[in-house]
Amino acid sequence: MLKKILVTYDTSKPSENALTFALTFAKELREKREIIVLYVLPETPYPLHLSQRKILKSEKTNELITFEQYMKDLSKEMKLDSKKMLEKKVKAIESFDNVRFRTEVIYGDPAKEIINYSLSNQIDLIIIGNTGLKGFSKIKSLGSVSRSVIENAKVPVIVVH
Repeated sequence: MLKKILVTYDTSKPSENALTFALTFAKELREKREIIVLYVLPETPYPLHLSQRKILKSEKTNELITFEQYMKDLSKEMKLDSKKMLEKKVKAIESFDNVRFRTEVIYGDPAKEIINYSLSNQIDLIIIGNTGLKGFSKIKSLGSVSRSVIENAKVPVIVVH
């Protein structure tokens, strides 16, 4: 029944707790499970009037590049670094015969992308931390992302403090 478990991760303490809970939960079920650890990088908005101006030097070629190209290069680097961080995190977790891990890094609005990912990948359960990295939501028991996921998910959601 619960073969594919999606755990959202953003390096916050609640997301660390969600990952630990997911591992314990999957281990207790004793059947083969797949845990997908998903990190959604928010897109960085920038003023359109800067997009085509050659105002920055490329770190790779040392030539002037457009701000848009700089942002694309930065996004690729962030995604690669995030993927490495997730893979290192998963390797550090004790492995169990019945649990297989996979890591995914995507861009977009975190709540929307978590929902879209769960729908397009036949996820059976979402495990999410109650709040994320945004300091504003720390004063509430639920952050905006976890609240939106709970309200819009088509599968069960477990919220971990």
